Amino acid sequence: MGFFFTLIFVFMAYYSPQAVLGDIAQYHIEVLVAAVTFVMCLFSASGSGVSRLPQTYAIIGLVVSVALSLLLVWPGSIPTNLMEFIPNVMVFFFIVWSFKTKRQLQCLVLILLSAALFTIYKGYSAQLALEYRSLYVLMMRNDDLVWFFRIRGLTFLNDPNDLAQFLVTMVPMSFFLWKKGNALRNLLFVYLPCAGLVFGMFLTHSRGGMVALMVVVIMAGRKKIGVLPSIIGGGAVFAGLVASGFSGGREVGAGDDRMAAWSTGLTLIRTHPVFGVGFKRFTEYYEITAHNTIVVTAAELGLVGLFFWLLFTVTSVRDLVQIVSAPKPLINEDAAPEPASFRRHLKPARQALASLSFSNASLATANGARLPLHRVARTASPSVVSVAATPAVQPGGSTAATYLPSYMTEALPDIAKQQAEVRRLANVMLCAFSGFLAASWFLSRPYTMSLFVNAGIGAVILRMARESGIEVEPMPLPRAAKIAAFATVGLILGVYIFLRLDHLLPK
Repeated sequence: MGFFFTLIFVFMAYYSPQAVLGDIAQYHIEVLVAAVTFVMCLFSASGSGVSRLPQTYAIIGLVVSVALSLLLVWPGSIPTNLMEFIPNVMVFFFIVWSFKTKRQLQCLVLILLSAALFTIYKGYSAQLALEYRSLYVLMMRNDDLVWFFRIRGLTFLNDPNDLAQFLVTMVPMSFFLWKKGNALRNLLFVYLPCAGLVFGMFLTHSRGGMVALMVVVIMAGRKKIGVLPSIIGGGAVFAGLVASGFSGGREVGAGDDRMAAWSTGLTLIRTHPVFGVGFKRFTEYYEITAHNTIVVTAAELGLVGLFFWLLFTVTSVRDLVQIVSAPKPLINEDAAPEPASFRRHLKPARQALASLSFSNASLATANGARLPLHRVARTASPSVVSVAATPAVQPGGSTAATYLPSYMTEALPDIAKQQAEVRRLANVMLCAFSGFLAASWFLSRPYTMSLFVNAGIGAVILRMARESGIEVEPMPLPRAAKIAAFATVGLILGVYIFLRLDHLLPK
């Protein structure tokens, strides 16, 4: 039931309560749905391993940081702001608690994909009809002072840049629905939706979205064609987007207003380094937001808040990288066949394998030692795992050669296939995260629900990887904290250097 209610919760969040519920949205039915989802997900939380994930402690730290950032500024606003922030982060736990399989993740992706395409349809329809009052479009002037349309969503997607960031993550995530050898399914559920998503990104005219799409292309092609050709291809895509008028007639680059906002952000970090100036209070100090997630997070929540945000993000990306780069299983396909005495036990043996825990099952190596089945996936030494004969004591006390049962022999290719699919899903999410983070450098959306949805999916894939035999453990919290601390300092320094270089360039 937790799975079902999580889908409803995500559906309402991305379509917006107003679009789903109409006039009764004023009664905040989404709060009731969130509460019911939380209760239902608790029933399936056992075995999720959420307590061992660094992201759990990062979320706790973020919630505390939000409260502390407002404590000395406006204590009375803490409950209201926490009620706005907590539903976004809770979706991470909803997904980790209630999602177990690839099929369930595909259902979630279908919800997200339908929301993306629905929003594009509503925005494009309003643009064609010149309905400038529509909530799905935004009118603004370009550098030539010409008015043009930009589509947007509702709720937390009500800015064209927010929508573009969501769409660019959905381009790779649509490949959750891809199936090898099924051309019609791939056309209907992957390729055509991807074309629609890219068209929607064009309608947002988000310059940060252009950069993010280039990064996704590079990440997607790095394993197929190599890093350098992917970079060249990504550059060609970016050049094509610029030539097509993707930016809506605006200069492609960091404008003076954004650089001034970054400079204001660094000033706020210097004057309020620990807990910041307050959750979502940046625009009280400058007319526009900083259009940089790092700057906004550090300015509003302080270096403490940025540390926890990076702890959450870095560990989520690291888990996906570890899965993608994990050693592939080495299997000896020339192993001797099983004797006929085992064949009659083939069906019950396969059924027994289905109920085994990979951590408890074992195989025989070539030298007769026992090797846990889950370690077969990470065997990287030249001594290939063998399923050949191993000594066994017969009833009469004599030792004779026997063979591994057929279900063990035939399970190895299935395990390798399952691990390959898990790696593919991890690579898909790594591309999605890369696009999201690339857009974050030019957009100030550190608290958006999309971040926590992506991380939740990544955590489920991590559990699937371990269950399939890939030994990838969550990063130890002390090590994750150390990396997040270095990243906190390094990224703030990077923003400072970027600003200094911008000042040195001729205007």
